[in-house]
This record gives sequence, C-alpha cells and structure tokens, in this order.
Amino acid sequence: MMRVVVFLLIGPLLVVVATCLAVFDPTGSKPDIVFLTGMFAFFLTLPITAVVGTVDECLALYISILPRAALTAAAGAIVVGGGLALLLSDYASRPSLKFWAFAGAAYAGICSLLSNDWAGQP
Repeated sequence: MMRVVVFLLIGPLLVVVATCLAVFDPTGSKPDIVFLTGMFAFFLTLPITAVVGTVDECLALYISILPRAALTAAAGAIVVGGGLALLLSDYASRPSLKFWAFAGAAYAGICSLLSNDWAGQP
C-alpha cells in the first residue's frame, strides 16, 4: 500500500514542487501561471507513475532495493523519453529529449527508493 501512495501521490507532488520552484515569473503578478503549470505537471505525471509503479511492484518481488531502483529508473527514462520521442519526434530536439529522459529516470528512482520497506529488511 505504501508503494501506491508514494508513486501516485507523493511522487507527482514532488514534481509539482520542483515545477513551481523552476517557473520564473519576472513580473511577480501572475501566480495563476505557477498554479496552472503545477497542476499540469501533476496530471501529466500520473499515467507515467502508474506504469513505472507497476514495474517497481513487479521487481520488488524478486530483486533487492539497489538494483530495483536502477531498473525502475531505467523504466522511467524509457517511458518518459520514449513517449516524448513518439509524440514530439518532429518538434523536439535530441538534447531536450535526453533531458526529459534523465528527469524521468531521476523521478522514478527517487520514488522507488522512497517506497521501499526499509524496516522489513534484515
């Protein structure tokens, strides 16, 4: 149950916090832009976390935490980078796709580490 909460609630909220901190508003008078950007980031990460959380749940049965976090991060990079490459192949450049794939890998790896049952390990 902890894995579902981390992957579907805490993970997207971390993305919202990072997005709101990264949005720069030079006028300082439009907090609606930050709110809308954060809301868009939250709903955009929900399907990604559903896929990556399922991969992490399947790997949790057979693999310990460190290799599982690396494999989950790779799955996050594949889901985010591959999805953007399919959807935006004509519009996005390769360096930007690499950036988003790295962001997906970091996000999935952090969620995998946070969802681990550290107390239940010997």
